[in-house]
Amino acid sequence: MGRYLVLTPPGAADRNEHAVFIKDGFAPLAFLFPAIWLLFQRAWLFGIAAALLQIGLWGIAAALQRPEIGLFGGLALGLVVAFEGRALMARQLEARGWAMRAAFTDVTRQGAEALFFSGRHPVEAASTGPQATVVLPASSGGKVLPPSTPGFGLFGQYGER
Repeated sequence: MGRYLVLTPPGAADRNEHAVFIKDGFAPLAFLFPAIWLLFQRAWLFGIAAALLQIGLWGIAAALQRPEIGLFGGLALGLVVAFEGRALMARQLEARGWAMRAAFTDVTRQGAEALFFSGRHPVEAASTGPQATVVLPASSGGKVLPPSTPGFGLFGQYGER
């Protein structure tokens, strides 16, 4: 069970088959290899910045002969990228014109896909599963969010609490 954001390409219909489902959660590979993971996600600027930060931390640790600086700095960077990397991917897609079409909580990926492509009204879709919550953007472009919607990522950039 997890939380998923659904984004569609610029100019695409609401239920586009090219929709991207982004899971909110810890990314283990991003924790182990933050710079490489960011580069594979095509976050070039952030990937290069993470690589430079890692190299800088290692250099400072070597110069001060304090390996714990490099270790704890690398762990901190890995944690931030692992927890926030997927939210960063969603924000980058939105910056490129992709539209957030839905957000699902407490569902599996298959459940999120089934609810998204069913085309049912949010209230109907939310009542189909015991824990499924669906949030769809309003027709005016605003987001319809219940007051208790959990946040996406560590920092709620989508208006959730």
